[in-house]
Amino acid sequence: MIDSNNFQSEVLSQLTACLVAVDRDREISQLIQKLPSIADNLEFRYYKAISLVKQDRVGDALNELREIIKTKPEFEKAKELASHLYLHQITLSIKEKDYDKLSFLLNEAFQLLPEDEEITKEISKYKDIFPIVSIKAGNREKAAKYWKEKMIKNPQVPWTIYNLALLYYWWALGAEQDYGKQEKHIRKKYIMKNGKLVDQMTSGDLEEDPKLWRKAIAYWVMIINSNNFWKEWKDFREKSTGIKINDRDINNLRGSLLNERFKQHFKNQIESYKINNQEENYRKYLDLMADFLLEEKVALYYKDALEIAVSMGINLDDIRKRHQFICNIQKLEGEPCFATKRKNCEQKDTCSWAEYCMGGPSCWNKSISFSMPCGPLMLREMGICYEFGKLTEILSKLKPENQRLRKLKLYLGDFGKLLVLVEDLKMPEYAIEKWKRLSKSKKDTPDGKYTYIICLVKRAEVKERRKAYLDALDDLKKAKEYVNLLEHVKDKAFRRISLNLKHEVKKQVIDLCTNKGANVELNEAIRILTKGLEIVEDQSIKNILSNLYCGRGQKRLGRKLFQQAREDFTKALSLVPGNQTAKEGMATAYNNEGVKETDLDRSISLFRKALKYDPESRQIKENLAGAYNSKAVEIVNSINEYNYHYKIDDCKRAVNLLKKAIRLLNPSLEESTILVIEYAEDAIEELIKDLDDSLYKSVIINLAAVAKICRQIQTPWRY
Repeated sequence: MIDSNNFQSEVLSQLTACLVAVDRDREISQLIQKLPSIADNLEFRYYKAISLVKQDRVGDALNELREIIKTKPEFEKAKELASHLYLHQITLSIKEKDYDKLSFLLNEAFQLLPEDEEITKEISKYKDIFPIVSIKAGNREKAAKYWKEKMIKNPQVPWTIYNLALLYYWWALGAEQDYGKQEKHIRKKYIMKNGKLVDQMTSGDLEEDPKLWRKAIAYWVMIINSNNFWKEWKDFREKSTGIKINDRDINNLRGSLLNERFKQHFKNQIESYKINNQEENYRKYLDLMADFLLEEKVALYYKDALEIAVSMGINLDDIRKRHQFICNIQKLEGEPCFATKRKNCEQKDTCSWAEYCMGGPSCWNKSISFSMPCGPLMLREMGICYEFGKLTEILSKLKPENQRLRKLKLYLGDFGKLLVLVEDLKMPEYAIEKWKRLSKSKKDTPDGKYTYIICLVKRAEVKERRKAYLDALDDLKKAKEYVNLLEHVKDKAFRRISLNLKHEVKKQVIDLCTNKGANVELNEAIRILTKGLEIVEDQSIKNILSNLYCGRGQKRLGRKLFQQAREDFTKALSLVPGNQTAKEGMATAYNNEGVKETDLDRSISLFRKALKYDPESRQIKENLAGAYNSKAVEIVNSINEYNYHYKIDDCKRAVNLLKKAIRLLNPSLEESTILVIEYAEDAIEELIKDLDDSLYKSVIINLAAVAKICRQIQTPWRY
């Protein structure tokens, strides 16, 4: 039985073919009007496209063919015709040097027609010129997309990366210049209109885009660190020029390219915008400089990670697919489960690899490459930031003694740029400002705390250079508090780092206090070292601070501020109990106040205290002996015939005071001689006749007299 629909389709196709063959275009249009459903017939549409070509309406013909191929990709006749039409248009555009149109046509052809088929072989020859044509046409986005897709398919080919590096560098530089001139960027886009390719002029403000610079940085740092590229580049240059190039010149070139194209350029922009007070642009280039320095630094640490991975049995150069990487890295963790528990993993809720294990073949077979050292910008560009971060994390756990791995993990995380701002750009204030704007959850991580410590330590150095020593110590005190928090984390590498940080903070505090803080104005120096001692318990700080207190105490002594002087000497002794200067200062303060004091009882108390701090001082002994002598005389002079009967105790006290005075003035005097003085009045003259010390003579004479009065009081009838 004949299928009426198929029969009708065949008839219409043959009819249309005949009409096309004899150029009966008008009848074809009438046929569409009579039978609207015929417009959906693919065979009819194919012959209609041929008719349009004959009418020189190639654009409309391609529109028809595009719809046919989208509906039925296996329609070989339509693909072949489209291929010939595109090839004709491409050849014509090349002759006319119409790069805008050429770029559009190549892009359309590559999207519509399959690769590696006989019918598209001729068009495929133009594939490598497509990005260049796109650039000439002003369509850098198309060129970038083409090269990036090519790079992802085969990341081992460094020339693609080199092309992207050049593209983004000049693109970024051009955008920057356009922004500086405040010009509008005009660009042509082609669209299909009434069956013809027409250009559509578009205009818009083109601001300088930091994204372009970041991509340029990413690709240039990667290409500079690609040994394979420079080997190929050297071979190519030597063959093309016939000149031998030595490795030293290559290394010099590699170093200068990054410095000239990025570092120096960003530095000039930063300085210019800073001078002109353009804060927004100043910060933009500051961030770009930080991105560049971070990319450079991570690329160097990256090499270490590759070497360590190889030493542990993982050759990252051999890995091409994500599942290969996961299997290898899980072996390092000690639990290779990827291949066996992919679907029904019991640990999928806790395993850090769950999202990849459950991702399906498209995820497992994704192309991946770690062969060329790069930084975080490039890792994100290639979509392997998570994987490389995971590798670094595991290597760091397995090699906790390797500080560079630990640092690499930090640089790859949320705080990499902040660390570069602090360590390389010496801008801790700006870094702290950015750190404070982060979420609490990020700041509370070990990485967050570590970064804040580094910021505080470096800001303290800046303040120290400005001689703001107290402010610097405030930062170091806060840094120490955060270091103490790091001591309790589980990560062995971090505990190791916390010990190093504690030592660094201590060293910086000691250095500030002993070398700088001690050499400022006295009161300021005392405040600085006192604060330093609150942070670090260090004997060298104590020694200097003790001497500073002594110095201030001596000054206060000179102004007769005895109480304040003693407070300083007391503090000095609390820091260094054996400080002889402080002891002598205490003795002098008590002694001088005792000399000034008119109250004999208070004077005696002060002299006694002075003698405790300087028991060998002849002057203090004489002063105390003199006070004893004067007090004894004062007591005796208060006795008269009216009160003698209840003054016996006072009289005995006077005798004891005079005995103490004699022992102070002559410690070697025997007790028997003192008894002679008390009871043998006739022998006194003989004892004092050769004495030159008037005080000693006075005390001996007074003791004899007071002892006699005591005896008289005890026998009232003799008084």
